[in-house]
This record gives sequence, C-alpha cells and structure tokens, in this order.
Amino acid sequence: MYQQEQVERGIALLDEKKPTWREKFDPDALEMSWYTTCTLGQVFGGYEDGLWVLGITHEQAPTYGLELPSMPSNTREREAAFGKYRDLGETWKALVV
Repeated sequence: MYQQEQVERGIALLDEKKPTWREKFDPDALEMSWYTTCTLGQVFGGYEDGLWVLGITHEQAPTYGLELPSMPSNTREREAAFGKYRDLGETWKALVV
C-alpha cells in the first residue's frame, strides 16, 4: 500500500491526541486532495486546524501520511501527483478499522 508506514504513524498520532477521531472519519467521503474532506478536514473541520491540534507542521504532515511527500511544480507532473492523493486515501481506508 502507498505510504503504509506513514499512515500507520498518522493513525497512532490521532489515537493518541484525539481518541474519538474515528467517529468523524467517513471513508466514503474521503478525498485527500481537499482541505475539508481529507482525514484532518473530516476530524477537525480543516487541514490546518488538524495540524495545529496535533502539534505538527505542514512539512511534517507527510511523515504521518496526512499529505503527499512532495508536490512537483511542473504542471504535467503535478497532475500525475494527484493520483497519489487517491492512493494515499485508499491506504487510509484500508487501515482504519
């Protein structure tokens, strides 16, 4: 699975900081490329709000599977990278039980 170790780390962080987070997590609505429907968006109401509550920065977010490791600036490569958001979301869906 794409970024499995990172997502497992993110699940552990959420379990530690907000044990009830699964109550707000909706795998059917998960869209990792949007700030309000990504994991943090669903749980905290917004990606930036989630980072703040968890005590991590945007640069640290990929370590927890909450963001892509990098986003290219080249338009063609950037469009291809959006498929990675889907892959990241699929990993979250598979690992959250």
